[in-house]
Amino acid sequence: MLVHFALLGLSATPATTENLDQLEQRIEIETGAKPVAIDRRLKLSSCPRPPHLSNETSSSLLVQCDEVGWKLRVLLRNMSPLVGKQTLATPAVRKGETVVLEVVGQGFAIRREAIVLEDALAGASVRIRLQNGGPILVATATDSGKVTLIP
Repeated sequence: MLVHFALLGLSATPATTENLDQLEQRIEIETGAKPVAIDRRLKLSSCPRPPHLSNETSSSLLVQCDEVGWKLRVLLRNMSPLVGKQTLATPAVRKGETVVLEVVGQGFAIRREAIVLEDALAGASVRIRLQNGGPILVATATDSGKVTLIP
């Protein structure tokens, strides 16, 4: 009986992983640039939808799957600014950038300077830290150089 239970444990279906060859091919098609090879030791959980692609720098791309919770930076060779016939979304705030943090509540608004800890598109959540230190806060990127926190 003990052997029977052990075999049942081995027959469990392994979680599917993201096909890195297909991901590289999609990046090349959509950006017009050949990605530097993604490390095949990575075992990313399969994304239920195509992962989101966005410009990070002029030579790298941020690939992320919010549903599963992974993100990946991919270096590119000879990056074209076009994706099909559209440009990739440009982050509203970038990692390391000093931004204006606006805390809004009923009848008040406070503005402070903060440092962005990761790139974010307008409307997306972003981790920040006040310039004088303190805890990491999560705010919403609103415009270029601005983030909002609602208490």
